[in-house]
Amino acid sequence: MEGLYSKIIKAGERTYFVDVREARNKSRYLSISETRPSGNGEKKFSRSKVVIFPDHLSEFRSALDEAVARLRRDTRTFVRRQANWFRANDPAIRWFESGPDAAQRMLEIMDLR
Repeated sequence: MEGLYSKIIKAGERTYFVDVREARNKSRYLSISETRPSGNGEKKFSRSKVVIFPDHLSEFRSALDEAVARLRRDTRTFVRRQANWFRANDPAIRWFESGPDAAQRMLEIMDLR
């Protein structure tokens, strides 16, 4: 099997591998693998893998697009509910924009530099 494309995505303790491969019969397929620590304290990893063949790629892509759209919608809904719950104008709450220096700004305000 020959690798035609490969991308590694690190997400915390998990690592995802997205590969396009070619089988011996010259057919191509998409392979998505995940590795994660076994959780028993050893340096062993568990691995999961899904293989998508070209004749099912459009259905897979459609389902993935729908799932991503749903996740984004639900996240926006959660953020709105959270903002309403905490009341943005509550003087006891200090809101921060996320970003690379957000933690540092929080520490400075709390005088924990």
